[in-house]
Amino acid sequence: MIGDLDATSQAIGRLQVSVEKLEQAVERFADRLEELQRLRWLTIGGLLMLSGLSGIGGSWVSQLLRISGQ
Repeated sequence: MIGDLDATSQAIGRLQVSVEKLEQAVERFADRLEELQRLRWLTIGGLLMLSGLSGIGGSWVSQLLRISGQ
């Protein structure tokens, strides 16, 4: 009977360690996911800024060509 309790206690201890490791892994995963979401928004913002600049540049060039063609 005492051997069974000891084996059960050891199994519970191993299970607790496994749960703690799993919790840490989930925490790291959540942190990385948050970093990826930030990077996604930075990328989208950068693309929007570049497209805006190219639009501004395109209109500036077309105005310059219109002025020089007159």
